Amino acid sequence: MKHPKFKGVSTLDAEIEKCEKNLLNREIEFNLIVQKLKSADPSLDNISKLRQQLRAKEKQVIKARKQVKAKKDQKSRKVNERQRTKLGGQAKKKERLALNRAINEEMDNQENILSQLKNIAIEFPSDKEESQSGTELFISHASEDKADFVKPLADELIKLGVSVWYDEYTLRIGDSLRSSIDQGLAESKYGLIILSKAFFEKNWTQYELNGLVVREMEGDKVILPIWHNITKDEIMKLSPSLVDKVALNSTMFTIREIAEKVADAVKNA
Repeated sequence: MKHPKFKGVSTLDAEIEKCEKNLLNREIEFNLIVQKLKSADPSLDNISKLRQQLRAKEKQVIKARKQVKAKKDQKSRKVNERQRTKLGGQAKKKERLALNRAINEEMDNQENILSQLKNIAIEFPSDKEESQSGTELFISHASEDKADFVKPLADELIKLGVSVWYDEYTLRIGDSLRSSIDQGLAESKYGLIILSKAFFEKNWTQYELNGLVVREMEGDKVILPIWHNITKDEIMKLSPSLVDKVALNSTMFTIREIAEKVADAVKNA
């Protein structure tokens, strides 16, 4: 026999019907005692006994009514619980569908951007050795991450002998920002991208990332990602194509440790 918590609605309907029949019988018996008491002859009938029977039947009626109410309340809770479960499942399904649509839209946008960039003539070095005027590492980042993370990282990389393209050290007064970035993207051996929430909000960082992606589509492995104060789920929503790339995480390593790992990847590639 199932525990009451796990009974189905059909089982509860049967029990309610049984309780209602029991209540009807108790009410009929109660009414019969009432009629007997009304028509009793004090000289012939035991009035005291009839009143005792009436009180007993009254208690049975009250008990039967409580049983019916309890069963109906139990059914109501079961129906409401099923409804909440159904609505909750529908909400989760809608959430999954919305996330899938967002991912598909993001992938379509990336494909459109990449198809447009393919038509842009950009000359890259033919071999994997850095050119005489080139650098080993182009650092793409949002300005919000500069002070606490990017600048200290660039300083550590320079100490380790890595030549870097870093806007604060490379750009000079009067330089064309776009021309300088294009030159840095074209002449740098690798692109170190600092992925953060601010990174995905900037147009310039997206421009730099798209340029590096084009180089990777030509067969070069150039993108070295670092996750900075951002989670895998957040990157999945913002740019699914970057999730499967092996990345360093600023929450797991010190700036010095990250610089050493990046320098090792650049020097020993």
